[in-house]
Order: sequence, then C-alpha cells, then structure tokens
Amino acid sequence: MRKYLLLSLLAIVLTPIQAQQPAFDVSSTSWQQVIENARRQNKMIFVDVYTEWCGPCKWMDQNTFRDTLTILHLNKNFYSVKIDAEKNFGIEFTKNYHVNAYPTYLFLNVKGELVQVSIGAMNTKKFIEVAESAIKKNKNGINAEFYRQQYLHKKNDITFLKEYIEFLGTVNQPNAAVIENYLQQTIKTNDKNNELTFLLRNLVGAIEPEGLLASSLLSEYKKYPVKSKELMSAWNTIRNKVLEQIDLSGEARDTALKNKIIQLNHLAEDYTFTQNRERDFLTLRYYARSQDSAAFIDLAVFFINSYTNTDTLEHYDQLTFQKALSVKFPDKTKEEIEKSNIYSSYLKSFLSETERTFEEISELVLLYKEQFPYSFQQKKSTFSEWYKKAQDIYQKNKIFVNSFITRSFSKNYENIFHPSVSIN
Repeated sequence: MRKYLLLSLLAIVLTPIQAQQPAFDVSSTSWQQVIENARRQNKMIFVDVYTEWCGPCKWMDQNTFRDTLTILHLNKNFYSVKIDAEKNFGIEFTKNYHVNAYPTYLFLNVKGELVQVSIGAMNTKKFIEVAESAIKKNKNGINAEFYRQQYLHKKNDITFLKEYIEFLGTVNQPNAAVIENYLQQTIKTNDKNNELTFLLRNLVGAIEPEGLLASSLLSEYKKYPVKSKELMSAWNTIRNKVLEQIDLSGEARDTALKNKIIQLNHLAEDYTFTQNRERDFLTLRYYARSQDSAAFIDLAVFFINSYTNTDTLEHYDQLTFQKALSVKFPDKTKEEIEKSNIYSSYLKSFLSETERTFEEISELVLLYKEQFPYSFQQKKSTFSEWYKKAQDIYQKNKIFVNSFITRSFSKNYENIFHPSVSIN
C-alpha cells in the first residue's frame, strides 16, 4: 500500500512538468491583438511561424518545446504565439516580415519591433542561447526601429551602414537600398574595399540590375568572364544569387521581382541564344515555385524543342571555350595551353553550354516531380523522354564528358522514375 502511495505521489509531482507546454497564444485573431496582449504582460514577444506540413516544425513541438527548460524560459521571458504561415493573419504576417522558411522564430520587443530572427530546428541548449541573445539585444535597445531612426541621421556613416546592413540581413528584412547607399558612400570616400562577399551574404531583396551592386558584380565578372565550376568566381556568385531569388519570387508570386532577376542574369550572358535559354529556364523555376503547372509544361515543351540542338550547342561550346582559354591562359598558343599541367583539370571545371543545358533539364525534371508529384506520375513518360534527351546531348559534348556523370546516368534515371527499383 505504501509503495503504491509513493508511486501515486510521484505521478502527481511529475505529470504537470512533463505535460506542461509553453504558454503559446493560439487564439489571437490579429497581430495587433498579440501586441496588445504582450503589452499587458510587459513581455517581449516570441513568434513561432510554422506550417502544417513542416517536418522540422513538428520536431520542435515534440522535442524542444516540450523540454522543461525551454518551457520555463519562454513562459518567464516572453509572450509566445504560434502563427500558421498559411492561415488567417499568418499569411499577411509572413509577407510583412519576409518569412520564407519554416520554422522561423521572431523575437520582438514589447512594442512589436523586431529584435532578432532565427530559422530551423534546434535543440534546447541552442534555442535558449538564441533566446538569451534576443533578450540581451532588447536590453541594449537594439531593434529594427532603433536602426531605422539611426539611419535617418547616419546615411553617410560607412561604419554604421555596414552594421545596419548586417542587422537587416540577420533579421531577414530588405536591405538592398541600404547596400546601394553604402556603395555610393564608398565611391565618395574613395574606399575601394567594397567587400562584395559581405554584402551578398547579407543581402535581402532583389539586386537592382542598374544599381551599384549589380555594376560591381558585373565588373568583377568582366575581369574573369568565364562560366565554370570555380566556386568563388564572379559568375558563380551572380548565378547563386539569381537562383536563390528566382525561387523566392516564385514562392511569393512576385512577377516584378522575377523580371528584375531575369534582367540581371541577362547581363551576365554573352549571346542571344544563352540569354533566351536562361530567361526561359528561370521562368520555368518561377512557374514551379509559384505552383503553375500548366504554364510550366507549356514553356518546358518550348524549352526542350528550342535549346537542345546538338549542332547549336557545339557552336556555342566552342565560342565560350575559346574565350575562356584566352582569359585563363593569356599569351599562350593552343599547343602551349594543351601541354599545360592545369589544362586537364581546367577541362573538368569548365561549364560548357551543353553541360549547362543538361544540368538545367535535369533540374527541371526533379523540380517538377517535387512540386507536382501527382501530375508528374501522369506525365512520367514525357519527362522520361526529356531526361534521356538531356543525357544524350551531354554524351555528345565535345569539350569534356565526365565519366562519373555518365556512369551515374542509369542509377539517377531509376531513382527519379522508378524509385522502388534497386540498382546494384
């Protein structure tokens, strides 16, 4: 009897802690109501932005947000709210705060001014470190409104501008205009250290095709106008940013942003053929991300018919390759170049127009399967033909054919079109 009494007492003591959850507000019907509730409690605001389909969001609910330390920390320091990004006022909220990944955690002061943003699943230790960082910033008066007010008086202060750019980057708020101003100030002061890597790492928003950042990037590209797999090249930097932003424009269904991105990419292409192909490739990514299956299929048919002629691709392969060699090996004859120790390795890194087309068709097939799985099954035979065509043009590439890629063809094909089939 005594044993059962002790067990019952333990259950009474332990159950409330184990079953306890952070005091998330899930009933507010507007963001203004959330702010008013936080003001009444005189607490910072913590927002967990999630979606019903988000795996990492569910992991956080089942793990970190069930941990006693997390619960105590949130309930003590924050007025916490969960917002579904795809329902009710969450749709407008995510748009206003530029949330495009889930889960996203926003920490705001009692007035609703943004202090800090973090993204992704994390364990209790990491989450509390992130929350403590937000609390410290708030105590020091650091928030989006503080920086906005400072900016009104410090638009010419290069040190402040860098700090502001970085802050906006960390809270995922648009800072392209501030970056443009920063570049303008460095020109005025003859400061040549524009730190493009820093600016691009923190950029949130579109690169204006006629702006100083675009001009700086294109200037770097002109110094080394080569499309290759060299990660730190100017072209790769532009390309990565273009692909990142075209996907964001599609998810937001922002055609104005899409057009700006295509215009920027247009400037980094040397021939009408590649300009048109890249315009259509980026538009296809936009259609996939914006869930426009019909428009995707129509343009994809045109893409396959227009840009896969092997004679045309070979022509542009030779043009781009000879241009690349003249940049990579200036003042050397063809014979001297081919005898160079680095020539064979350079062949592997060079990105021919044939290989670019092969990669783009492969990406589009995978992207359509990811975005429209049911429709993909219905159109599998069409996509299978396209994928095989991409493989065929790659194997006819006269610049360089990577044996590893060709050996992977069968396995990749089966993984995409017959995922239940095992290839030994």
